[in-house]
Amino acid sequence: MDKTPSLENKNLTKSKKVRKSKSGSKEVSKDKSPKLSKKSKKRKSPKKPTIKTEIRKTTKRMQVVQFRVDTVEKPNLENNLDNMKLKADKVFKAYGDLMDNNMVDQRKGTVKIFTLPEFFWSKFGDFCDEDLKTQTLQYIQEKAKDEKFKNTVFLLGTIMTQDQPESIKPLESSDIETIQEAFKDVLGLEDKALEKAYEAATSLKEENYDKADSKERMLLASVGKALGELLKNDNSDTDRSVLLQKAISDVKECLQNEEAFQNSLFLLSSKCKVKDSHLEAFVSAMNEPDEQKAKKELKKFMKPFLTNDQINGMKTEDLEGLKKLFLKGGKKVKNVKSLLKFYRTTVAPFSMEDKARQFHFKACKRASIKMSIGDKSTAFKTVSNQAIVLEGGPEGKMKLVPKASMSEIDLKIYNDQSHEGERFNRRLKEDFPHHLAQSQKTKTNPSDSKKQVLDKTKKSGLKPQDYLFQSQKNEVTIGVGICLDYSSGFYHDFVDKNLSKEQKPDLLTVSSGGVKKESMKSKFGMGLQGVSVNDGYSGDTFYKPKDKDGGGLLDPFSVVVDRQKDGFVMKDMNTMEQNTMGQKLPIGKMEHYSVEIGMPQHLTRSKESDIDSFDDDTNKGLIDQLEKEMKDIQDKMKPVKEQMDHLEKFKKAITLNESDILKRLNEDEQVLALNGDVKYHDTSTAKSKITEKIHDLNCNGMGPLERNLESLTKRYNKLVKQEQRKSLFF
Repeated sequence: MDKTPSLENKNLTKSKKVRKSKSGSKEVSKDKSPKLSKKSKKRKSPKKPTIKTEIRKTTKRMQVVQFRVDTVEKPNLENNLDNMKLKADKVFKAYGDLMDNNMVDQRKGTVKIFTLPEFFWSKFGDFCDEDLKTQTLQYIQEKAKDEKFKNTVFLLGTIMTQDQPESIKPLESSDIETIQEAFKDVLGLEDKALEKAYEAATSLKEENYDKADSKERMLLASVGKALGELLKNDNSDTDRSVLLQKAISDVKECLQNEEAFQNSLFLLSSKCKVKDSHLEAFVSAMNEPDEQKAKKELKKFMKPFLTNDQINGMKTEDLEGLKKLFLKGGKKVKNVKSLLKFYRTTVAPFSMEDKARQFHFKACKRASIKMSIGDKSTAFKTVSNQAIVLEGGPEGKMKLVPKASMSEIDLKIYNDQSHEGERFNRRLKEDFPHHLAQSQKTKTNPSDSKKQVLDKTKKSGLKPQDYLFQSQKNEVTIGVGICLDYSSGFYHDFVDKNLSKEQKPDLLTVSSGGVKKESMKSKFGMGLQGVSVNDGYSGDTFYKPKDKDGGGLLDPFSVVVDRQKDGFVMKDMNTMEQNTMGQKLPIGKMEHYSVEIGMPQHLTRSKESDIDSFDDDTNKGLIDQLEKEMKDIQDKMKPVKEQMDHLEKFKKAITLNESDILKRLNEDEQVLALNGDVKYHDTSTAKSKITEKIHDLNCNGMGPLERNLESLTKRYNKLVKQEQRKSLFF
């Protein structure tokens, strides 16, 4: 097996532009027709190509099966390979257990979608490194390739990884002492200061939001970035220690003469017409020495980036700094620009304070030039929250789907420290360094608005198709939304809006750590068949089919089953409470888990189901459970109905004023009990008590039982042949 998991190629069809014709029908084209000049004759638009709707060859139905696991409130199992394997063993053993007991539809025309919640693979609040993630994915693929899972797509929750700051990666721990020694006097570094900063930057602990923005971290980022560029461009196998010394020397040169570098950045602009002769004249004036003459020479090429007053106000040390910079470049504009480019890209992003950045921005505006200074983002750790999606069976492909939005809940320490206020007044602190809590791919942070997330996601190069999983083996497409990507509307705006109807996924699956049932709305995104949510905060799951008439979402069409040591127990659909669904899957024994099993649903663009697909074992385990549950309900209904019938007879007798009715009322234990075993003196009181009791039995007894029986019967009828279907009372 390869060391790295095979990931799905992003080869989906590009989005086509859809517009409405005058008749209201939708037309699809790839390109707009060219505009015609006024002199040109109008030409008929080319006929729009007809889109073929492909009929699935084998797959006819889809079934959503979701394990109910609390991954937030009761996090478990430390992040190491043994525990990752333990989780995978239990997950796939439980999947197999459902199949072995015919609790899921195993007809070859039914594709099963098994799901897990957000944060399943990494302990909530902690992170995996890339090596552990890679090994975990390899093990998951090995478990999933079992032949029994061939008609299955797994959405296995998410795995959280944290990566070292990009600019610090080129550094090794053995480099730190050398860097410390070189800069201890320049920056006034305390003993071991860089060693502590390097350890904090490269550990798997969440960022320290009080210290991550320190001068020590910024220095490591500058030297690391400089070394990384040298290593990348070195073609002569130069000794690494030599390259490190050059990186240190170059950064040191910038930091020791930083104000001169900042004042000269405009030389990089194409609008600046500085010549070698200008630099020579300035240096010559400084050598005389004649500072007034030197300033006069500066004004010839530094205005309007610097004003007359700013140049006139330069002190001797400022002028000497510029002289040093120009001499370092050999008084050649080309060489000076090379030094300035290094400063702008490698040092300035980490060393320029806000005040200096404002000065630079105003100077650029005054000179009508655009020259941005990069941000510090590559000096900080990044977090990646990815959903694991793969096909079951031999040679199943795998894809990792990134979360674009950074949720507050993704980072435990950030969530604790970044807020102020209580309960309904809880809000993000304005002066908190939110930028330190950044995602790896999109560079978003929890304080970003949806618009900012959309903009950063587009800039990162991600496409709507990156949030789809096409299973060609199973002939289905799954859309993947992770928590806030769904509930914020990001998925709808970035994915749904940019897909044609033919590109829409069959099912939108959501792995979350805080999406509630009432938050499931069609405006957040939709699959052709519906939406499923597996939430690790509550431990609850919800699969809602699409309403083909209204276009919204219907009530969940599924059953919830607890696996216990001696068998399966079905939960009451109407009285089921949250957070009571069995032991937590990763830590309990395999026999104990809780699962929501959706009813098989016929897919659009599929052939009609064939009655011959049923055999004696089809759905037998789940059918037996439903029949048992329905019989139990009927058994409960029987005494309630008998009591209601008994009371109805007395109510009717009172209405007809039958002879001896008062005597009969006082002799009947059930009727007398309604009055506290006190005898009735008139029939009107007895009638009132009986009517009240019948109403109570209807509302709180027979009503819920009937609704539950009706609900289970509908589900039962989805699992059997038409001639086996049952009416409500059978």
